[in-house]
Amino acid sequence: MVNMATHLPVGIVLLLSVLIANTNGDNIYRLCVTNRVNVLNRCQTVKRGDSQVECVPVADSVDCALKMQQGDADFGVFTAEEALLASDFIDKSVRVVADIRHVERSTDPFAFEAVAVVKNTYGGTLNSLKGSNFCHPGFAPGGLWTDSVLKHFERFVVSTPCEKSLSVVEQEIKALSHFFKSACRPGPWVQDDMFDNRLKMNYSNLCELCDSPKTCSYASHESGSHRAALTCLTHRGGDVAYVALRYLRQYFGLESGFTAMAEMNDFKILCPDGSTEPLDNPSPCAWVQQPWSGVLARRDIANTLQPLLLSWLVNQPIDLPAWQEALWDLMMEPDHIISSVSSLLSNFVRQIGGETRQACSGSVKWCTVEKTEKQKCEWLKAAVQTHGIQPSIDCVEAKSNFECWGHVRDGIANIVTVDTEYGYIVRKSFNLSPLAYLDSGLNANYQILAIINSSDKQIKSWQNIRQKKACFPEFGGLAWISTVATLIENRQLARMCPHAAAMGSFFGGACAPGAKDIEHTRGSGVVPAKLCSVCSTHNSSDSCSTTSSSVYYGDLGALRCLANGFGNIAFVDYRQLQGSNGRLAQDIDPSAYRVLCRNGSLAQSVGLNVDNNCALSYGVGSEIVARADRSETRNTELTELLLEMDQWFGSTSPSKMDSVFHMYSEFQGTKDLLFKDATRGLVLPNDVGYSYVNDYKKLQDINSVCVKTRNSGVAIIPSIIVLIAVFISPFVI
Repeated sequence: MVNMATHLPVGIVLLLSVLIANTNGDNIYRLCVTNRVNVLNRCQTVKRGDSQVECVPVADSVDCALKMQQGDADFGVFTAEEALLASDFIDKSVRVVADIRHVERSTDPFAFEAVAVVKNTYGGTLNSLKGSNFCHPGFAPGGLWTDSVLKHFERFVVSTPCEKSLSVVEQEIKALSHFFKSACRPGPWVQDDMFDNRLKMNYSNLCELCDSPKTCSYASHESGSHRAALTCLTHRGGDVAYVALRYLRQYFGLESGFTAMAEMNDFKILCPDGSTEPLDNPSPCAWVQQPWSGVLARRDIANTLQPLLLSWLVNQPIDLPAWQEALWDLMMEPDHIISSVSSLLSNFVRQIGGETRQACSGSVKWCTVEKTEKQKCEWLKAAVQTHGIQPSIDCVEAKSNFECWGHVRDGIANIVTVDTEYGYIVRKSFNLSPLAYLDSGLNANYQILAIINSSDKQIKSWQNIRQKKACFPEFGGLAWISTVATLIENRQLARMCPHAAAMGSFFGGACAPGAKDIEHTRGSGVVPAKLCSVCSTHNSSDSCSTTSSSVYYGDLGALRCLANGFGNIAFVDYRQLQGSNGRLAQDIDPSAYRVLCRNGSLAQSVGLNVDNNCALSYGVGSEIVARADRSETRNTELTELLLEMDQWFGSTSPSKMDSVFHMYSEFQGTKDLLFKDATRGLVLPNDVGYSYVNDYKKLQDINSVCVKTRNSGVAIIPSIIVLIAVFISPFVI
């Protein structure tokens, strides 16, 4: 749940922390802040003079919570949502020492309260609302109420029967449609536009009370508003509305300076137990009570820090020392004040707990590799729960990527992120298919090049490659399938299935690490031994393996295979030869190489820097996959979960709470856990406007010509292609 207009500006700062003692004996309190505009200058200022504060950079509230738990940070400002998420992990490590309230509402115990309002003719139990007309404030992209708040009333009142033929989202909407006679539930119900339109068409009664039923919106605001929901109740035939208490009081003239828009005595507040109270009750029953943003401090310094904070963050920040002004700017928001609080974190957030009802199909089991990735997954799981996103997530740990893919294939797990280096393998050997591709920008995408020694005068086209020795990073990887596709495109490779046989016939020898491994070669038929013949010349028993001890494994290994004279041509991902700074490793001399382009011509000059037209292929760097035989309902459910996660925790989230958790960021100092850190967002398989995705999909399509038979598991190609191949190819299929 989120703090409404009164929560801290996450665009400036998240958190603070304290260091108890430094080497000269002074107390230094470390300030934990996000990397936002103007933060650096303020952090420099906050150390000046007699300040006892310094900044510690954090990625988000999760990062700060972990730093506090590990003793690397000591206190910070958390919104209620952030505090609720942290309470699952660091409750015993911290205490709440203060909260931060709007100056005009300093006596309000909560940042907001959500209430239900009914006509005064209401009587009976909550079930008597069946057949009534419901007015909802609406779902807005980047809104301050999460699904946990927005759906709390309807999830409490309306039971959802289990229909496995429907996604969990549609199950809830269908139940609402059957429970209420009509409603206005404006804004996007789901993140996928086509799915959203279909839901609103099938359950159109949930838009009938809107000013514009066709667009399912109030006239005042496309995505809805609390005032519009109250107008729906008082003037458009509504029977019950779910709104914030503050707006209720303003609408009925119960706050000073506001004129009543309807007669107060015609309505009453509905309580969760089915009883009612008058609108002017000073402390009415509420369905959700959201605390103000709180200052969390490490337990062992909480008592020392609390009085210092109150003295530093004075409520009239005038003529303060420069460091105190900087501190105030980092922690506070205009027109807000700090108040002393002493509470356990669990007590502070107990009234807002984020409930998530179990979906019919159960939770989505995300496969992780090793401990740290599972820890990040557990934080993501908690964030999904606190935001009320359905379905919930569980985390499954495996020892390796291959074991993870096997878990998804076997139903032990449901979903996993895969580097597209292994996209062909997970499709061929594990029967997985994409849910979404990760848009990570140009530098994170792959670019496969065919590289020869610049001194080689014999190779001038693809015809000259036949019976030459080739170096590959990995059997079945991007370089491998790009070579297959390019040779087919240039009419050099027989359309034999499996492709491994054709590649073995085309090249005079090769080093393709993994060619002896069953996990790499499942579905590839009998793999010719010559695909490891070049590796073995290195006189190493595991030279064709995919272990770190294999000197020719990986893109650098393939280039090393060429440089050492064991191969005539190497196929590599150019991006993998570059460091994080975009530069080649120091031991790579680009002038020693030349690129053979996709069309069979040599690059105009020596070196490795060529455009995508010369590359064998280029495309997106990673994808999220699930079982290929999943039902359409399950596919919709998994896709909507990913889109909701991207909406709230992605790198371009419009949410005012985008500091809660960044799922595309490094975690505990480790990069690329669950997702690539460079990820900007998701691209769905039916999105056609992304050339990097389209090229990758085309590459997979060319290599998927071979399919498995039901009985033997041996790969074959469609019969018409087989007949053609018999006549045009010297090879036997």
